[in-house]
Amino acid sequence: MYHRMYAAAKGNQYKNKNVLIEVIHKEKAEVKREKELEAQRAARREKNAVRKTKRLLKNALADGEVPEGKTMQ
Repeated sequence: MYHRMYAAAKGNQYKNKNVLIEVIHKEKAEVKREKELEAQRAARREKNAVRKTKRLLKNALADGEVPEGKTMQ
């Protein structure tokens, strides 16, 4: 990010320092937002995986099959 912005500043892309600072803050906020969204996605995937294993175990127990080492908690 630094290298890209440095090159843009040298190329006279930013009108003044305030514009550059605004762009920096916007990009940092976007990166932070993406990290938070990815953390939410990971939590959702983990939660769904747990639900799936519980559902499969419940169905197996209902069918009379007991997987080795698995118990419903």
